[in-house]
Amino acid sequence: MSFQESLTVTGSSRFTSNTAYGDGGSIHLARAVRTITVSDGSSISYSTASGNGGAISAPRGVTDSVLVAGASRLEYNSVASDGGAMHLGSRLEALTVAGGSSLSSNGCQGDGGAVYVAGLGRFELLDGSVAAYNNASSAVANYTSEGFGDDGTHTARYNKTLGGVVRCVGDLGSLLISGGSRMERNWAGEGGAVSAHNVGSIVVTANGSLSYNEAYYFGGAVSMLITYGDSFDKYGNVTAFSVTDGSRVDGNRVQNMGGVLFTWGIGNLSVANGSSMSFNQAVVGSGGVVFSRQDFRKLVDIATPHIRITGRSKVSDNVSGRNGGAFNIWDYDANVTNTFELSDNSFLVRCTMPLAKLRMCGERACHPPRHEGRLTCIGHVTGGGVRGGKNH
Repeated sequence: MSFQESLTVTGSSRFTSNTAYGDGGSIHLARAVRTITVSDGSSISYSTASGNGGAISAPRGVTDSVLVAGASRLEYNSVASDGGAMHLGSRLEALTVAGGSSLSSNGCQGDGGAVYVAGLGRFELLDGSVAAYNNASSAVANYTSEGFGDDGTHTARYNKTLGGVVRCVGDLGSLLISGGSRMERNWAGEGGAVSAHNVGSIVVTANGSLSYNEAYYFGGAVSMLITYGDSFDKYGNVTAFSVTDGSRVDGNRVQNMGGVLFTWGIGNLSVANGSSMSFNQAVVGSGGVVFSRQDFRKLVDIATPHIRITGRSKVSDNVSGRNGGAFNIWDYDANVTNTFELSDNSFLVRCTMPLAKLRMCGERACHPPRHEGRLTCIGHVTGGGVRGGKNH
């Protein structure tokens, strides 16, 4: 085996209970490699490091792919700095967890509860695989989070840790959760599951789930962060967010803004074919599901409705402490048509908040007005149900 080409752990092999007082609890790769593969029921688990990479450290990076497949596991690894399971120092083309494999219960005191990477082309969770109970908050993985109370006590220790599953310092081309796979119950100070610069697309499909993730500051599930700072221009964009074919984005929670997603701008958002985006919460802030600062039409062609809830899908029972129980989107031009579609027996209901359900604000006006608490649709509503106001 040449470490310049690949690292392969296969045939039910196990790395377990290893410790490094530097980087890489089980494996440290001093040179860049092309691929890392953990397959055929193999595992790297219960390893710890004082530096970066609880299981694997590759400071010069992996160029092509990291594959965890065939019911393999990267679990219960921890680190005192970044990358609870893996720390990859350069851009990676593909990170894939497939075939009933698990990237779970890893923890770090820095960023990237499971994986810290400089940049990432695509992150795929496929075929009944799981990324769960990872956290960017503690060097000891917390295997069974019970969430945080209304006072936010569970997340008081987070500070500004980023990405419960993945911290991507650069752009993330795409995030795909498919085939009954689950990215659930991860947590961080910001981006309970994923933190990245910009994201091309987020797709949850074929009974996939992005649910029950938690963050304290921004983005219960996903947050776009370019660099630390006090102004919103430090945050990046998401071009498209799609939840389809019986999938769920439910029960995510943030103390501040963006129960599911916090972003500078979002392009298209679609919930389709019997899917759900429900029971998400921004406890004291805005955007029970999505908080977006920029007018989304600046990112994409305006010919297609940009928020679409179709095919017996539902966006329901989301809550924010301030504006937008479901969606809070600023810099919106109310004169532009064809923005919102609700059709085919789909529902936007019971999105509770003190003010408005869908708040789209421009320089001069908010729709709906603060005192009315009803939904204003710019586009069309057919064959579905819409209820505004508090609790309904």
